[in-house]
Formats: sequence, structure tokens, C-alpha cells
Amino acid sequence: MRAVFTSTRLRKPDRWLAIIVFALVVWGLVAVYSASVAISLERFGTPYHYFIRQAIALAVGLVLWWFAQAVS
Repeated sequence: MRAVFTSTRLRKPDRWLAIIVFALVVWGLVAVYSASVAISLERFGTPYHYFIRQAIALAVGLVLWWFAQAVS
């Protein structure tokens, strides 16, 4: 029976895909900050509440992306 994983070395991610995803992520973070700074300041006393929540979701998503890329 053949082994499913023949190599434990990680493959390089597609460069253009990574560039496009990075650009969209930065654009999204800027949009979230720009759209929510006033309401976040009013409700939570800090202009960064929604931005931090989005950044945490981004970090979780990047870890899952890395894991999926490593498995496939």
C-alpha cells in the first residue's frame, strides 16, 4: 500500500494568489476601520474595537489557510 503523504516538506503557495489575497485583506481592514471608527468609539470607547475583531478573524483565517495549504 502506498503512503498518502510522500513528502513532509511544505509546498510554496501560489505567488499571485497570495498577493491578491493580501491586497484584498488590507483593503478590507482599511474599509472596516474607516466605516466603524465613529460607532466603535461611541459604543466601546475605542476606535479600534471592530478593527481588532476583524484582525483576529484575519489571523485565524491565515492559520487555517496555511494548514489547508500544507495538507493539500
